[in-house]
Amino acid sequence: MNFLASLSPAEFMENPTPRELAIRILTQKNKSGFLSPLYLPTKVEKAIVLFPYGGGDATAYTALVSECRKQTVPIALYFVPWIGSEAYPLVAKEIEQLSKNLPVHFYSHCAGSVIALKLLTLLNKRSRVVSSYIAGANIPPKAGGLSLNPWHLLSDRHIYSIILRAKLSANDWPSSQISGFITQFRANTDEYFSFFSSNHSFLDCPLTILLSKNDIFTKKYSLSKKRWSKYIGPVERIILIDNSSHYFQAETPSVLIKLFVER
Repeated sequence: MNFLASLSPAEFMENPTPRELAIRILTQKNKSGFLSPLYLPTKVEKAIVLFPYGGGDATAYTALVSECRKQTVPIALYFVPWIGSEAYPLVAKEIEQLSKNLPVHFYSHCAGSVIALKLLTLLNKRSRVVSSYIAGANIPPKAGGLSLNPWHLLSDRHIYSIILRAKLSANDWPSSQISGFITQFRANTDEYFSFFSSNHSFLDCPLTILLSKNDIFTKKYSLSKKRWSKYIGPVERIILIDNSSHYFQAETPSVLIKLFVER
């Protein structure tokens, strides 16, 4: 069996040296659960659960993990991938268990907000398991609209050109990786638009909105407070960063670290 092939991107980031990878491979058979640790420092004060963007995976946070290691930030980073509907109660239990030992906060990027919101709906029904939520690179679509995913109206080639304009470093990807990314991107955005068109849950969780001033997807950031308040409640603050990339979490991880430390 190829054990290296069975390791996730999150596990490679958690175990960056050959020795750590060897230990993980030897214990792989005992692995269970969906919540993957990306960074576990010796001293931990809180936990941040991270969510992917549309078409993305844990590698979206490579720069963040690297910077946390460099600064020895006392925050544990966990990652939840795109999951099926049957997995949400299981992931919610894992996060609830984690919250018994550490304050838990959420950070989602773009379409990954749908995963965060579905979990918040399960976790914060009776008590506040998640202490706060930072929503990055996203303004929800208008509530109550049609669940039409506009990305289905565009060709793969057009989507790829837009993604490059949004500053995703995909110029050197092989064609097979680009095709797989776009297929996953369409599926993830389907889930995103479907959720926001039919759900209006008020979750009462402290919310910080993090947007780039020049992000091609969130230029209408004046709409963000009103749109988000339909799902979370009062918005604590909106932070605009001076970055032109939609994928700023990879370019300016220090911004996220500062926010995480403040929570």
